[in-house]
Amino acid sequence: AAIHVWGQILETDAGNLNAEQQKALQRIIQAGHHGQQLIKRILDVEKSELGNYSLQLEQFDLVILVESIIESFKPVAVSKQIKLHFQTSGMPIMVLSDKQLVQRMIENLVSNAIKYSLRDRSVYINLSEEEKEVHVHVRDEGLGINKEELPLLFYKYAKISSQPTAGEPSTGLGLSIVKRIADEIDAKILCESEKGKGSIFTIILKK
Repeated sequence: AAIHVWGQILETDAGNLNAEQQKALQRIIQAGHHGQQLIKRILDVEKSELGNYSLQLEQFDLVILVESIIESFKPVAVSKQIKLHFQTSGMPIMVLSDKQLVQRMIENLVSNAIKYSLRDRSVYINLSEEEKEVHVHVRDEGLGINKEELPLLFYKYAKISSQPTAGEPSTGLGLSIVKRIADEIDAKILCESEKGKGSIFTIILKK
């Protein structure tokens, strides 16, 4: 709400901003709006155990969604000198799912990839399409995860030995939210990792 209010105040003086500043302002306003919507949706997901949650299915281009997510994370990546690489066929990849929840899942994985990577490394986001599935791969060159800790990743408030590399906060909720959303939208979330060699998280969506 605070982001939204201050964004509106800045918007009233947008005429005095240059093109790059106006673009940044719109991103702030859009991020505030998306944040409010995503918080509401996550709360709805948590309430779904009571049977009063319904998915909002729509067909959307996953390529465009991922491009937008990467664009929003560029300032954070640049601050750690991390390069974001997006690899796909270049063709639209259409998915029928809950767009906001899919966005939340991918954002969490990209955020973690940056958070747990050292400076001057790369994060790779790949899309691959099969007959009935679409795979979203997020690979980092970060700290990696001990093999014995992998089963703990998707539990709420799970604490593992790997820690953010620049003192970023971590609640231990991000991956549990990803797992909860995956269960809600009938998707899968997988992780491959080796200590010191980075991690690959894969979301498997049905078309």
